[in-house]
Amino acid sequence: MARINTYLTDTSIQDGDKWIGTDTLTGKTRNFTVQGIANNFNETGKIGIGGQIPYLFSTQSSPNRLVGTITFAGGSGDGTALSAINNLVICKTNNGGILVTEYLEYLEDGSIFIYQMDDTNVFGKYELTSLVERSGESGFFDATLNFNEGNGSLTAGKIYGIVQAPSDVDKAFIFTQSSAASTWTINHNMEKFPSVTVVDSANNYVVGEVTYTNNNSLTVSFSATFSGKAYLN
Repeated sequence: MARINTYLTDTSIQDGDKWIGTDTLTGKTRNFTVQGIANNFNETGKIGIGGQIPYLFSTQSSPNRLVGTITFAGGSGDGTALSAINNLVICKTNNGGILVTEYLEYLEDGSIFIYQMDDTNVFGKYELTSLVERSGESGFFDATLNFNEGNGSLTAGKIYGIVQAPSDVDKAFIFTQSSAASTWTINHNMEKFPSVTVVDSANNYVVGEVTYTNNNSLTVSFSATFSGKAYLN
C-alpha cells in the first residue's frame, strides 16, 4: 500500500466520496461517505445551523415514547398532513442527545418552522401558542400549534428540524372595492393586524371603523356607500 502522503489531494468533494474509519459498535474498519457524515451532523445537531433543533418523528407513545423525538400524544400519525397538526409532543432532548429546554421555552408564543431535513419542500409554519410539561412524562412538552402555511406530511423515521421562523419583512396589501358598499370585507392573509388607509375612487382620504376579525382578515365600516381602495401595511 502506498504512503498516504503520495496520494493526490481531491479538490472536488462529492457526496459519494469516502473515508476509511472504525465503526464504534463493531470495532471493524468501514467506509464512511461525505453524505453519510453530513447526514449525521444534520440529524444530531452536532453543527448548529440557524438555531435548528433536529428531531426524529416517531409513532411511539407512552410508555415507549423515545428520547429525541416529536410524536403525537397517542402515537401513530404516519402520513399526517402538516396542515392538520395542532398538537405535538416534543422531547426536551433533541435527536443528538442535547437538552434544549430553554430554547424551546424561548420559542413559545412565536412563529416556528417544522421541516423535513432531507426535503425542505416538506414544511409547516406555525404559531407555537403553548408549551407545557407533559403530565407523567417530565422529559417532554405538550405543544399547541396554529398552522399558518406549508406543504406535505409527516413520515415516520424521518428527521425534522424545528427552528424559529425569521421575522417577515413588512408586508403590504392593496384591496380594491370595485362596487359601492358601506362595509368592506378584506381578506389580506398578512398574519398580523395591519394599519389601514382608505381612499375613494377619486383618491380622497376616507375615515372608517376598522374591526379585526383575526390576523388575516378585517372589515371597514363607513357612514356612506362608495368604492375605492384600502392600503394595508
